[in-house]
Amino acid sequence: MMRAGLCVLGGLILLVGLAGCAASSLGRSPHERISQHKIQNNRLKRALNEDLDLLFQTEHGTRLTRWHDR
Repeated sequence: MMRAGLCVLGGLILLVGLAGCAASSLGRSPHERISQHKIQNNRLKRALNEDLDLLFQTEHGTRLTRWHDR
């Protein structure tokens, strides 16, 4: 009896989790979902590049430093 209750509870948690993930894109067309994924991927790529620049400090100096002729 206890095992059946745990199985039902686990199934409900899984169902609610899947429904929550799908609910954010239910009202969108496939084109809108793809567009949203592209926007998110571009944002993540820029954030990763900034994180790597910060980590490795690979920013080059500008042309207007005192060591370069103008």
